[in-house]
Amino acid sequence: MSTRPNNAGKFETTFYFIVIFVLFLAMFELMGWARDRSQAAPIDGVRVEERLKASGQIQESAKDQLEKYAYIDETRGQVRVPIQRAIELVVQEWQDPAAGHAKLVTEWDRFNPPPPPPPPEKPSEFE
Repeated sequence: MSTRPNNAGKFETTFYFIVIFVLFLAMFELMGWARDRSQAAPIDGVRVEERLKASGQIQESAKDQLEKYAYIDETRGQVRVPIQRAIELVVQEWQDPAAGHAKLVTEWDRFNPPPPPPPPEKPSEFE
């Protein structure tokens, strides 16, 4: 025989339903708060102008690098050549593949010397 009153089960069920409902409401409120806090500020006209100016400067710099001569390293004689002239030089040099490869290897060795040898290891104090 049960010692609980007949309406105790209804009370527990209603209580659990209310608790779960309140927890869901709290969860949705926290999700909304997190969404509002994580959104970036809208881009205004000043920021758009800054971005357009920066983009124009980058494009101008890239165009200069592709179309103008400049020194990369004056002491080693490295020069940046316009892209059209570089294509002409490569086609001209590689008419003879063996000579083109030999020149490529020489230039590579000239501009990319091997690293210096590591210093000798110090003897261990335990030897």
